[in-house]
Amino acid sequence: MTSHTKHYIDLSDIVALRLECKHCRGTISLPIPSEIRAQSLRACPNCNWHWASLHQGANMEIAITNLVDTLKDFELAFRKRSEVSQEGGFLLSVEINSEAFEQAEKR
Repeated sequence: MTSHTKHYIDLSDIVALRLECKHCRGTISLPIPSEIRAQSLRACPNCNWHWASLHQGANMEIAITNLVDTLKDFELAFRKRSEVSQEGGFLLSVEINSEAFEQAEKR
């Protein structure tokens, strides 16, 4: 018999973005509720290795800002929907990769 374990998190459980530098392994955690200044993510604050830079001068700052804003907006809309309608609707959670969960436990 084969057994599979699945891991789920609620959107409200996402409280921060964690970034780990591939160069020096330094980490920072950015709380989701606060305003994230994505331009500060251009380089690792520990070793100054480039993070958000892409080729030809582009960067990921807008994508990071959009991700955080979307998470905040969706969680707020979902919470408001629950306050207005106690009946029906649905519960939402995000499934995470089991292997990633197991690797995190080993650290």
